[in-house]
Amino acid sequence: MWQNAVKPYVDAGEMIAIGVVQEQHPDRTRLYRQWRQLKWPIFVDSMNTLEHIQVVPVPVAIDPSGMVIHDKFKPDQLETFMRTEWEMLDIPEDYNRVTRTVPSAKPLDDATAATWHVWARDIFNLGQAEEIDKVVGALETAAKLTPGDGAIQFSLGTALRRRYEGPYRKPLDNQRAVEHWGLALDANPNHYIYRRRLQQYGPRLDKPYNFYFWVQEARADIRARGEDPFPLTAEPMGSEIAQPERKASTKSVVGLENVDPQGRINRDKKQLVCIEPLVTPSRVRPGHRLRARITFRLNEQSKPWWNNEADNIAIWVDVPDGFTLTENSLSISSPEAPETRELRQAELELEVDANHAEGVVTIPAYALYYVCEDSGGVCYYFRQDFALTVTIDADAPTLK
Repeated sequence: MWQNAVKPYVDAGEMIAIGVVQEQHPDRTRLYRQWRQLKWPIFVDSMNTLEHIQVVPVPVAIDPSGMVIHDKFKPDQLETFMRTEWEMLDIPEDYNRVTRTVPSAKPLDDATAATWHVWARDIFNLGQAEEIDKVVGALETAAKLTPGDGAIQFSLGTALRRRYEGPYRKPLDNQRAVEHWGLALDANPNHYIYRRRLQQYGPRLDKPYNFYFWVQEARADIRARGEDPFPLTAEPMGSEIAQPERKASTKSVVGLENVDPQGRINRDKKQLVCIEPLVTPSRVRPGHRLRARITFRLNEQSKPWWNNEADNIAIWVDVPDGFTLTENSLSISSPEAPETRELRQAELELEVDANHAEGVVTIPAYALYYVCEDSGGVCYYFRQDFALTVTIDADAPTLK
């Protein structure tokens, strides 16, 4: 609504529009901007550095002197605002001007949590991609100093997720990100942005809407204009594009079969495939649901290939008492090409019984897959065991 309302004024040079979004993925913002043909800059504040912003959107109207006229700007105020002749105040050029540069000196060992937090955010926002380990390390230090600070926990989760989606990932980064986002929401259960970040990966019952429904349409429209859509580092999949559920129901659960109950199929000791489970939320109340995403990533050093001429990837989850499997995609279909190297993912949802005891629950699982050591090389049928871990906690923050 606001985009269409201000566009004529921006195109006529009568208004300057600036956007700030609290989005985990800057490249998705860039794709959206390309799709909507927005001419104004959009700044990405993944860590919610503007801490006073807890609910979006927050339209703000600023006059030519830089004075805030409306901090809760409404569409019906736009025409009056544009017709008003604003008095230009005599403000010194250097008044309240802030220039942010990449910090060089690391904080001293006895620095406060706030100092570590500010330093980490500056590196994250202004530094280089290869400095992400510094960011994570600094935020881990800050979180140890003040574990109850929701802003620090949220920043740490954001940094871990950014590292997971880049070349410096560590296998547990994705699950740790969800855990720290959960701690952030626990510290401030009314924080809209913290809640939305978790809902992005969480159960369908807790989703307000399909978060990235627009990506496919955006790409089609951009190509129809004769342009190439900006690429995405991490493709929105599964829970990120799943339609929400408005009431609890159990989907038809099919394809679940324990084909290797005795564990006779050879294990993937060559580690040709890395399995990365993600459980959201990591702490869940009895009677609520969790969503698990299982990512299959081919080893980036040995460069194996999926063997698509055999069966699909099959997953078995040993659902324990007190849990109900409500939805699943436990078989991943293979592409038509004989060999491919794509990232693969499966998702499932589990509901915890309302009277389930509190504590940590480990759910055993395994996957069966066909993989080749190289293109045209030796192919194997392997099994790999993994687990889904969740904490049942009656005081866990809810995502709704």
